[in-house]
Amino acid sequence: MAQTKIKLMKNLLFSFILIGSALFYSCSSNDDKPVIVTPPVQSSLTANVNGTDVVFDAPTVTKEFLTTPEGVPYTDLIVTAHKKNDASTKINFRLEHMTSGIETCYYFLYQMSASEFDIENGETFMVDVTENTANKIKGNFSGTLSTFDSNNVTMTNGQFDVTFL
Repeated sequence: MAQTKIKLMKNLLFSFILIGSALFYSCSSNDDKPVIVTPPVQSSLTANVNGTDVVFDAPTVTKEFLTTPEGVPYTDLIVTAHKKNDASTKINFRLEHMTSGIETCYYFLYQMSASEFDIENGETFMVDVTENTANKIKGNFSGTLSTFDSNNVTMTNGQFDVTFL
């Protein structure tokens, strides 16, 4: 009887260890995946596009955790917003987190339906990030964006003020 009880206890202990190990190893970390954060309503993104004022709805910020070839970690912010009442028109730009100035944004795209306008020449478009904190980015942008076949769109008075988590 005592041997059966010991055998039962060993089997029970082994089962708990096996289940605990399975649960522990089945959990994975999401540290290297982008984290999408939707900001509160007070965020804004506006611009004048070819003479027409455009308001973009609910900008979202995606944090992307990266590492340089030298092994130095850094974080990019990817900002996306759609034109109010027009999901086929959007703005998308990418900048380094926690860095301000005119050299922190290195990708900017304005998309209208199938046409994609981006920075073809750094001399014709400027983004000035005036505030870049742990949970807020603010700045302005203006200039000319082009398609690959040289169609242009001119943006003036572009402003963003986005709060995120």
